[in-house]
Amino acid sequence: MSKDLRSFLKKIEEREPEEVLHIKDRISPKFEATAVLQILEDQGRYPVVMFDNVLGLNGGGDNKLVSNLTARRQNLAVALDLPIEKWRGEVTEEVALREGRSISPIVIPRTEAPVKEVVQTGGKVDLSKFPVVTHHGMDGGPYMTLAAVTKHPAWGLAPGVHNVSFQRAEYVGPHRTQFYMAPNHTWLIFKAYEEKELPCPVAYVIGHHPTFYLAANMRPDVRQSEYDVMGGLMGEPLRLVPSETWGEELLVPADAEIVIEGELQPHVRETEAPFGEWTGYYGPQRLSPVMEIKTITHRRDPIYFTNFVGHRDHVGYSIGWEATILKRARESDPTVKAVYLPASGCGGYHLYIQVDKKVEGQQMNAALGAITHGHPKLVIVVDKDIDIFNEEQVWWAVATRVQAGNDVQVLRGIRGSSHDPSLPRAGTLEKDVMIIDATLRIGVPFAEPMRVPVDVVNDVRKRIRIL
Repeated sequence: MSKDLRSFLKKIEEREPEEVLHIKDRISPKFEATAVLQILEDQGRYPVVMFDNVLGLNGGGDNKLVSNLTARRQNLAVALDLPIEKWRGEVTEEVALREGRSISPIVIPRTEAPVKEVVQTGGKVDLSKFPVVTHHGMDGGPYMTLAAVTKHPAWGLAPGVHNVSFQRAEYVGPHRTQFYMAPNHTWLIFKAYEEKELPCPVAYVIGHHPTFYLAANMRPDVRQSEYDVMGGLMGEPLRLVPSETWGEELLVPADAEIVIEGELQPHVRETEAPFGEWTGYYGPQRLSPVMEIKTITHRRDPIYFTNFVGHRDHVGYSIGWEATILKRARESDPTVKAVYLPASGCGGYHLYIQVDKKVEGQQMNAALGAITHGHPKLVIVVDKDIDIFNEEQVWWAVATRVQAGNDVQVLRGIRGSSHDPSLPRAGTLEKDVMIIDATLRIGVPFAEPMRVPVDVVNDVRKRIRIL
């Protein structure tokens, strides 16, 4: 069976049934679903949550809605077929390895594609039947928060290559959304169409295997299709099917729950947002392109999927960034053992690097290589005796091994993120990066960390059952 959202949910329920929570009460998609997620987060709980009875925007239906797929890093270990206990650096290593082992997709007939079980076109298109979620109090409206597929035009850069990336889309009507894009690959594709006065085809994908969205959050070479990367992460070819609107000109994932096919209209902009973003703050209103929906295809009993934006569930997809950062850091310093983008930095602004330093300077090389990807603003480099997945240990190293005058560097004028609310000037993406070298100096005597004897700890663990 091909990997999809359902195969992943089944696997999680089999391995960790206590980490899947079913909510059978009737729920509204406006704030109520995210209220449940917020209550669980306040309790320090991050299960996959399946809402079994959710209203559509039109007030009807008994839709299924799932969220919190990647709120626990352990879930990504399951998605990658790793043992659950291999959730720390092993997950990052595996993603980095598989990214370099791309597998080309396969195209199957429409009759074999689950996402084609129901097809709505023309006047039958109705996005309002789905439980499009309104996440936070000041959001401009209901938002789709997942991945969109576009394709480089024949006259553009990397012609024919499918691009998949996270893009938010605000519901404004049964067959219309506003569509915000950061100035990256999808934006470049849209602009290429707009410059020729043509609408840009786009397919919005709701509900697939977590590795599908991991790849969508990565940024491979613009000449490489994310569909190939997805196959590598899945360990099998991604199954595709011709879209209803454009046929083989735009292929869509056959095993998705829902695919929304639409066109971004050239030179049309409407006010979109505010919207609570991955930083944990509301982003401002902007003039954004408009998508006119042409076709909706879905399974007979689709599971609508949303990620809990700006919370642990959103941070999980930053492991794709971690994998690229790991490779770039190792290119600069081969002693790099692991990297981590913790939830405390919104999954992007804080970066911890563990090195097995052999000569002075390697730690800075690692940091400089790492900041060439993503949006880190605070980089802390530690020795191999520090567990970077334990923030208390990282900050203990900073507290006891750092003198700011010698060990802290600030780099200015680095490109940042348009979602960073701390950027000092309107119209600029320039940020500062602080690098803290919390490694010990080679050959310089230093106080010995205190430890309970390891052999005694191991012996006690064996003898006392509750441990």
